[in-house]
Amino acid sequence: MKLWKNGIFYTMYQDTDIVTKVLTHQGKIIALNEEVNHYKPDEIIDLNGGYVFPGFNDNHMHLLGYGKSLFSLNVFMNPSKEEVLKQIKTHFNHELFRVVGYLNVGITKFDLDLISKDQVILLRHNDFHSFTVNSYALNLCGITHETGIMIELEAQPFEKLWAQESDQDLRIKTKKGIEQLHKYGITSIVTDDLSYYHSYLDTLKIINDVTKENPLRANLLVHHQVLEDYVQDSYKSNLNNPYLSFGWVKVFYDGTFSSKTAYLMDFYKNENHHGYSMGQDNFELVLNQARQNHLGIAVHTIGDKALYEVVESIKKYPPKKGFYDRIIHASLANEKIIQMMKGMPVILDIQSQFISSDLPRVLDIFNQVPMIYPLKSYLDAQILTVGSSDAPIEIPDPLLGISISESREIDHKIYQKEQRLSRFESIRLYTKDGILNPHINRGHIDVSYLADFTVFDKDLMTCSKEELTKAKVLMTVIDEKIVHQK
Repeated sequence: MKLWKNGIFYTMYQDTDIVTKVLTHQGKIIALNEEVNHYKPDEIIDLNGGYVFPGFNDNHMHLLGYGKSLFSLNVFMNPSKEEVLKQIKTHFNHELFRVVGYLNVGITKFDLDLISKDQVILLRHNDFHSFTVNSYALNLCGITHETGIMIELEAQPFEKLWAQESDQDLRIKTKKGIEQLHKYGITSIVTDDLSYYHSYLDTLKIINDVTKENPLRANLLVHHQVLEDYVQDSYKSNLNNPYLSFGWVKVFYDGTFSSKTAYLMDFYKNENHHGYSMGQDNFELVLNQARQNHLGIAVHTIGDKALYEVVESIKKYPPKKGFYDRIIHASLANEKIIQMMKGMPVILDIQSQFISSDLPRVLDIFNQVPMIYPLKSYLDAQILTVGSSDAPIEIPDPLLGISISESREIDHKIYQKEQRLSRFESIRLYTKDGILNPHINRGHIDVSYLADFTVFDKDLMTCSKEELTKAKVLMTVIDEKIVHQK
């Protein structure tokens, strides 16, 4: 038994509901406050006045992709073509040179060919759906293209080049990704990795081995392209890893704002198209495959038309009682769609940081400013909404998401202020249970709940906006184990 004392523990039932002592045993909380005096702990952990929250979650990310990004040049959405090219020239030294965080600012294959004509150069766009590549990369894939700016579907051949990595390198980068998540206070993730790198089974083995040595609770989305591999896989039944779980089939319904492939109700401004969609018929085929294999669906939807059609299909083919589907992003909505979702067994995996990354930049693509990232409307409709980063697209630091979901302020301007959340609501996005396992209680500091904690040096509930993003994670605890300590 472990006694955790000298801290302020937020139970996350209300913004003022706190306890001061917590006793844990075998990975669960067994007593609070004065009740701990009935037990004799084996170990006492002094939190030195730290502020403790239920373990923070990132409910949609790409663990292997995030680990890889830590070893790539990140240009952090630099809006200057000249500066990005200068960064690439300065750091270029690999046979396969990867760049992440690239905002499509007009670099073409001709610019990259001046840097190298005999080594691969891949600039991954900030939305992770498109690439800009040099002529050498085009030739390797047997593709002739005028500019080397490969958008959405035409970018897919370069996924294999991007994914080239030895098994050992992937393990090293996955471990590095987990260590960095611990530093951000992350104890649990929902991650989409199983179809992008090596085979489904090889990738699963990497995640299994690394998380056994570096604890991180991870629910693994099963991309629909490897669903058959998952169904036939006997290895997953013998993982002997309490930190791994499954539950959802991943599918992309539409594209992104930056490539103008998100599927909209309206036309794009000065365009005669609505964007890209896999179509309801194709989606319902995958949806029913998931149902047949007792899995939920986890569907990428960014446009409002995409969200409407996905909700229609899920209503038509709902999960069995007690199960939930996931809608990833849900970036655009309207009141009709929100009313349709009320009471539905869905989890919205939203990314608050997209507000600061996309606004006001993407507003120019719409004829009329839509209801964009309507977090407050989702919560008011009592739709289960949880926070995430979509890392490596965003930095998986929950404090950044908490800050922007509360303020919605960019360069001293507030966007759709009626959609701002309170501080408590913003923190709840990252502590709320986004897995809903009936056998596991998580998301609160209370008896029978998981002994997963994130400890800060500042009171996130009451500190100023300026102090919030400067708060430091003092300790990250998973299953009673201290996995990070500052």
